Amino acid sequence: MKKTKKIWLSILIVLSSILALALIVYFLLFNTYYLGNYNVSQNMIDNTYNNMRVNHFSMLESCGDRVYYTLPNRLFKNGMYEITDHIQKRIYWNGSLTSGSELISDYSFMNKLLGYQIQSVDGKYYIDYFDIEMGEYVRFLELTCPSGEKVDDFFTLNQSLYYTTQNTGNIYRYNENGYQIAASNSICGGTYCAVGFFKDNLYYYLLNDTDTFKIYKMSLFDRSPTVCVSFDDYTIKDKIYDYCFLDDFFLYVVNEGDSNIIYSYDFSDKNTQHIMTTTESVYINGYNNFAFWGLKYGDEKGLYSYTKENGSRKVFNNYVSNVYIIDTNTVYFTDDNWSLYRVTHDGVILNKFF
Repeated sequence: MKKTKKIWLSILIVLSSILALALIVYFLLFNTYYLGNYNVSQNMIDNTYNNMRVNHFSMLESCGDRVYYTLPNRLFKNGMYEITDHIQKRIYWNGSLTSGSELISDYSFMNKLLGYQIQSVDGKYYIDYFDIEMGEYVRFLELTCPSGEKVDDFFTLNQSLYYTTQNTGNIYRYNENGYQIAASNSICGGTYCAVGFFKDNLYYYLLNDTDTFKIYKMSLFDRSPTVCVSFDDYTIKDKIYDYCFLDDFFLYVVNEGDSNIIYSYDFSDKNTQHIMTTTESVYINGYNNFAFWGLKYGDEKGLYSYTKENGSRKVFNNYVSNVYIIDTNTVYFTDDNWSLYRVTHDGVILNKFF
């Protein structure tokens, strides 16, 4: 009898060990977790351009009712994750996507999420997208250019694809019928635009050949430039290193020695307001009339918000990097361990991933 109990106990231990090992392997390979109260927002927006501009790459993107995040530098957890209502699942676990690739949201004739890269072959330029199921890049389309022009980069804006060229600074809009010029030196009224920013279907730029500080805005469709920002101090042009255009105001960062100073310029009353001064690097993300930026170190570290009504506020007090806006209700950011947070505009933590 005792021998039988020992046998059954040994079997139970072996089966338990196998089950535990299977669970460990499953979570290491697939990383599927129940997120409890997480729901994908019903108020998703296309802020891909700003997310990539601010963070110099985009590890977070939304596509329909899904959110995608590429987690780097985490042992056993590197890879791309798909986040849906209540579920976080790793869908590509061989590390991050190839270096230099980005996430890009769907637009009118590309109804899928892409990791992209530009390839130049025999003078022709191609966009390749990353097929997660195949685990490799696949040729998507050829970018046609006028003779002699070289593709520099491309981005999506309001469900249209745009690309810029290296040697002329021209901006082209691409569709299934080919390309159409959207902005050029002759259209903008002067030499190559030294400052460029895109919002909705508008292009904001600074002319390079004038002795005044005027920022123009122009529709990429009707192409009729108008002045939207004007300063008396022309020398400030060379000190601005980041900027963000919102509906009613323009936020910009001026470098003065070791200090970076954030200002707001009101489009309606033309007044400039000092927001804050910091020794940290500042990159501003925004949508409509709210703006956010993160600081990484020191007493100032945290997440900051700005609106015309409430001014500047520190809404989260910790290391903050890579600020993303993909819906109208919340803000996403990463910490120093690449964990992803979702918080309200007031800084209330709704979810922490990874």
